[in-house]
Amino acid sequence: LSLQKMAAKKATGHLLSKLRDILKSKKYCNDVISAYIIPTADAHQSEYVANCDKRREFISGFTGSAGTAMVTPDHALLWTDGRYHLQAESQVDENWTVMKFGLPDVPKLEEWLSTSLEAGSVVAVDPFVISSTYYETIKEILNCNSLALVPIQTNLVDLVWESEGGCPQRPVTPIFVLPIKYSGRGWEDKVAGVREKMKEKKAKGLVVTALDEIAWLLNLRGKDVEFNPVFFSYVIVTLDNIQLFINKEKLTEDVKNHLKVSEDGGVSLFGYEEIGKHVQELVKNQAEGKIWVSCHSNSVIREGSCSSL
Repeated sequence: LSLQKMAAKKATGHLLSKLRDILKSKKYCNDVISAYIIPTADAHQSEYVANCDKRREFISGFTGSAGTAMVTPDHALLWTDGRYHLQAESQVDENWTVMKFGLPDVPKLEEWLSTSLEAGSVVAVDPFVISSTYYETIKEILNCNSLALVPIQTNLVDLVWESEGGCPQRPVTPIFVLPIKYSGRGWEDKVAGVREKMKEKKAKGLVVTALDEIAWLLNLRGKDVEFNPVFFSYVIVTLDNIQLFINKEKLTEDVKNHLKVSEDGGVSLFGYEEIGKHVQELVKNQAEGKIWVSCHSNSVIREGSCSSL
């Protein structure tokens, strides 16, 4: 069977209509939003995401692992690379235009915005689901063309999704310990190695946002993302403590004992949503030294690490 026959096109007209009503409502932005960017990634910039984070798939019907959607009052555009050109065309309905990224006559998203929107227009994105590097790249290009990029922490696709029966719930499946015979090193040894590197570079703190890095560092595994043994969390490592930000319902007694939660030198636990204020506090309390935050972290985390500098 061809891809065209295999893939059923999702009807998206009513979804786009609801989203466009939100864009012009001025409820979440002081100005009418002329374009809304919908990346594939989650708050951890994962390539593969949980069902609750499949916003681009929900709004467009495209199920590939890479791509960025954008909606304006008159256009619905989907950028994806050569791996998915045929799949995208077979899955999106007549409301969408597939922008075949990589072909010479196809503009990048920021180029399309710069040449298609009127000066003074506002472009919006959820800053949790875009990397800080890409956010700053788009912002700089738009600013040069008299356009504004505005971060809106309420995800507008989620609002449409809720109106259609509700988004999938974020997983609360318990995480589990990876035995030392598979990990090879205890998490304490790994953290000690990280701290040695921090001392060499005069860094006072490290913010870890990538889910696979956290799973490796703490010798823990989860089932939050299909086919990926990871779990939603953040970690902050300083020279004298380590903090895990996670839904505490996911922690069994075995995991707490593994992390030595109640012991000196053990891991301190905080709610998943508390990461932002702790990053800001970390920066504020460090008069000297560097705080390491990956350029691939989401824009909110990165901005928090810079806000007090």
